[in-house]
Amino acid sequence: MFGDKECIGVRVFEDLRKYEDMSVPSAADTEAKVEYLMFSYASRMLAAANVPNVYSDVDTVGIAFGENARYVSREDIKKGIILDARAAEILAERGIDVGFERKGESVGVNFENFVFNNERVLIQSSSAYIFELKEGAKVESTFTTVGNLTEMASSWSNDASGVKNEIVASYTYENSQGERFLVFTFDGGLAHNTLLRSYARADQIKRALPYLGKSAGFYICTAPDLYSIAKRKEAKVSVGLWNFCADAVDDPVIYIDGGIKAHVISTIGCEAVVEDGAIKLSRIEPYGFAAVEYEEK
Repeated sequence: MFGDKECIGVRVFEDLRKYEDMSVPSAADTEAKVEYLMFSYASRMLAAANVPNVYSDVDTVGIAFGENARYVSREDIKKGIILDARAAEILAERGIDVGFERKGESVGVNFENFVFNNERVLIQSSSAYIFELKEGAKVESTFTTVGNLTEMASSWSNDASGVKNEIVASYTYENSQGERFLVFTFDGGLAHNTLLRSYARADQIKRALPYLGKSAGFYICTAPDLYSIAKRKEAKVSVGLWNFCADAVDDPVIYIDGGIKAHVISTIGCEAVVEDGAIKLSRIEPYGFAAVEYEEK
């Protein structure tokens, strides 16, 4: 089912050289936190959002956190990319317009407010940077901050009136070269799990992918700890789903992009039917596995 196909999903940029010229974030103030930067928090975010990861050079949207942005080619940036605060800063230093005028100081945050669904998510033990955005950048979510921003804002402008305890948490942007970005204003490598994994974050990423560029051609229903791998050969697509949660996934669904019609070729560990432009699978038990192969028409 999988052996003769090429991986599809979002490309995770993780470079072996990322410690070589690293500017260690000030928040990485212990040896343990510096070590944390070695691990792929970009991959963790995607996995929690049920988005398949890709590590090979394929024509797809990418994600780069921190120092990995030093090594992403301009050709890969043109495919659309997801960035954290440090990665956005590095691309700006490379002369690439990422949609912000200035990256300010770090402040504590305790809630993230998502624009697309008006959902508010509690954030624990976290901080983010104050970003001043360029015209054309679209705010996708905001952080409620711990403390008062008026004093900090006064150092940027003579008029700090009307400043609220709220800063940009994420935004999308398209520059004059047609390059598209989803940017988070926190350091991914030091992010608390509440920033990386939530229903709202998963839905935000899945909504952003069609805007950013080409990806897997489908998205999977949001469910905790439902890990996915996907491969394609021409019109045939295989999707594997691993349920690493102690709860069952009662109604797993694979939604096909753009109204493309499909028919199921084969399954493993489940039943699957095509209905209303989606592939609906039978229940996946706790720590269970299911896979489906379908062909696009």
